[in-house]
Amino acid sequence: MKYVKLFLFLSTFLLSMQLLADNKYAVSEIPSQLLENAHAVVRYDYLKFETKGDHKGTKTFKYAITILNENGLYYTHVTVPYDKDHKLVSFVGKIYDANGTLIKVLDAAEDIIDMSNIPFGTLFTDSRVKIADMLVAKFPFTIEVEYIQKVKDLLFFPTFLFQPNNETSVEQSIFEIVIPEGSSFRFKEFNFEGKLDSIKEGKVLRYIWTETNLNAFEDEVYSFPFDKSLSRIITTANTVNFYNYIGKISTWEEFGKWVSRINDVDRELPLELKTEINELVKNASTELEKIQLIYKYVQSNTRYVNISYNIGGLRPQPPSTVYHLGYGDCKALTMYTMELLKITGIKSHYTLVKSGNSNTDIHISLPSFQFNHAILCVPQAEDTIWLECTSQTLPFGFLGSFTDDRHVLLITEKGGKIAKTSFYGVNDNKRFMTAEIDLQKSGDADAKLSFHYKGLEYDKVDFDQLIEAGNSYQKDWLYESLELSSFTITELEFKEDRKTVPEANITMNLDIKSFLSSGSHTMYFRPNMSLKWLNIPAIDSNRKTNLYFEDDYQDSISIVYTVPYGAEIDYLPSDKNETSDFGEYHCYFERLEKKVFRYTRSLKIHKGNYPPEKFNEYVAFVRKVVKADKELVILKKT
Repeated sequence: MKYVKLFLFLSTFLLSMQLLADNKYAVSEIPSQLLENAHAVVRYDYLKFETKGDHKGTKTFKYAITILNENGLYYTHVTVPYDKDHKLVSFVGKIYDANGTLIKVLDAAEDIIDMSNIPFGTLFTDSRVKIADMLVAKFPFTIEVEYIQKVKDLLFFPTFLFQPNNETSVEQSIFEIVIPEGSSFRFKEFNFEGKLDSIKEGKVLRYIWTETNLNAFEDEVYSFPFDKSLSRIITTANTVNFYNYIGKISTWEEFGKWVSRINDVDRELPLELKTEINELVKNASTELEKIQLIYKYVQSNTRYVNISYNIGGLRPQPPSTVYHLGYGDCKALTMYTMELLKITGIKSHYTLVKSGNSNTDIHISLPSFQFNHAILCVPQAEDTIWLECTSQTLPFGFLGSFTDDRHVLLITEKGGKIAKTSFYGVNDNKRFMTAEIDLQKSGDADAKLSFHYKGLEYDKVDFDQLIEAGNSYQKDWLYESLELSSFTITELEFKEDRKTVPEANITMNLDIKSFLSSGSHTMYFRPNMSLKWLNIPAIDSNRKTNLYFEDDYQDSISIVYTVPYGAEIDYLPSDKNETSDFGEYHCYFERLEKKVFRYTRSLKIHKGNYPPEKFNEYVAFVRKVVKADKELVILKKT
């Protein structure tokens, strides 16, 4: 009898263990706080990176994500890239229902697509990708993905994000690096509040970072980019052997020397090209003029094409190849421009940069490969000229928000040198409108408008491309952009001044319908016809994140209004002046003649990162601006 009881106990125990294993992803097991503000929950995320000291490595990925609603469905489109340097050893996908019961295992032949991975604008690449759509008709459900990559040549140690975004909570996230005893690497943590374990096991060292119970959170308006506020870690090697290019990279100087060896291609240019360039600049009176002529030559005779091959996509094509083909990627076009300048005796530096919006930058305290783009630095006696060599339309010396105000690495004869690209301040970034508006007794208006854009405001509108687009497209753009209910453009002209901080003007004549609203004895209108605050934030006493503005800018308008026959000015609002830590606002009404007045309005916003407790002060400032912008001018019928 005792054997029967033991058998029943063991059977029950094993069955319970199996049920626990089967139900490891049951939604009921998710802590309630992780469901708040979440569209998905990472149940488990694990990346192990192991190298044996031979500049090769293995990456093991395993993660499980519970999809709570349709806003989390993007996780179900699983992509696993690979190439000859990142061999895909295995790829397994499983799907579980809400109870944590396994309902599907991906079939390699039927459920996984293998295809070339060619990004837009790319001509050559050997990259491929495996794709699987892991969808289930009923929410919630869980996907589990596991794959292993063998890395041929180590240059890029992993960067690990413990929480993928603010709409996804995390139960457990683990990042592990395994290296031989005696080896070393460097790392930098950001917003990491978890646990780091360093373990010696035989002849290997294991470093394990663990984060648990990371809550999802709302993406608050005007907050610092959420990917900068999440827990993450960057790691890098101290030495590299990439395609047999061996070097130290623990300092920026060393890193630059290693890049110089990668860039050691045949730079000899054809004799006919040297003759052409010397002829091009022979009448130039200054070095600056020579640089401008050569940059224009590159823009007119080449185009950008991404080429992701040749030493892992890091080595430029030879300049002679760019000359013969008429195209190249950022590396090749930058080196080509550098060699053209060298023909005329002008020195420049190939420059690595991390491109993107204005809050993108590298971490200068961690020398490593953090770059995705190349530009050219041309030192001058009084200033530095930065050239974006991939654009056929960008004004000379202007970088725009894609590469402005950030640290870059100059590749010099002595190695790498950190520098910083151009910063465009509040006096560089302006949008200004002037107008003369004749009001009609019918309620319509005849208007002459002029819009002026400068610096990053020019860049936001993509004026370099808008100018090239032609009159028809320009009109369509204005009909969509101007905040008027009904109007007709009768005359239109676009002009630009392609300076290092470029400027552009749009002048136009408009027939505006129903500009005035009318009562029995009055007519009235809002004088601020152009610049309106579109996003008015609400008071938030529980603000969690900092208030962040990535750029300085200034908006101004000046409009002269003429009152129609049969009416006179009855009421003009009072002047307004509001000043805060975030910026300043001014609004003035000036009576020029009996039937003529000028309306002037200006707003400056300062670039900055402010603590959460300042948010409601900012809201109060915005509300004062909005209230002033909504005030009406009243005309009395006579």
